[in-house]
Amino acid sequence: MPAIRQRFSLRPANCRTPRIRERPFADMAEVRGRINKSEKEITQLIESRRLRWAFNFATANEKVFLRVYKPAVEHWVNPMRPMPETFDELVRGLFPEATFLAGAVETISGTLFQETFNLSHHNMGGLLNAGLVLTQTEDWGGGVSPLILLPSVVGFLKGRQLS
Repeated sequence: MPAIRQRFSLRPANCRTPRIRERPFADMAEVRGRINKSEKEITQLIESRRLRWAFNFATANEKVFLRVYKPAVEHWVNPMRPMPETFDELVRGLFPEATFLAGAVETISGTLFQETFNLSHHNMGGLLNAGLVLTQTEDWGGGVSPLILLPSVVGFLKGRQLS
């Protein structure tokens, strides 16, 4: 009779597995797989605004670094699925904790920025170094997540919206 293997965990018995926040933006590979279209067809859908809420996160040395809001992809697959109608609705859905008061300067962590837009630390660093997205202080790196100014993120998104 084979031996029974037990799983060994260093977590306390009453500790839950932490829930990882789902990333709200998809890369081209994920969009291709979900809607079963080629990159060229997806680009045409974006250009014709049939696939909404696509953004270019490219730095200076890249042509296009596409990210598409996942609810927009799901809406394309099933038009009964809800999707933001306005840019303001999109931003409020991405950052529900932010107050967006006139004149208030809010920040988000670099980690939240990376996770929200499904970016690598390399791409995020390129955006920050190019001044495309601004930080509260210049003192970041070496394991310290920058505090990114939310108004600069909103401005970046407005300027990089493809559909």
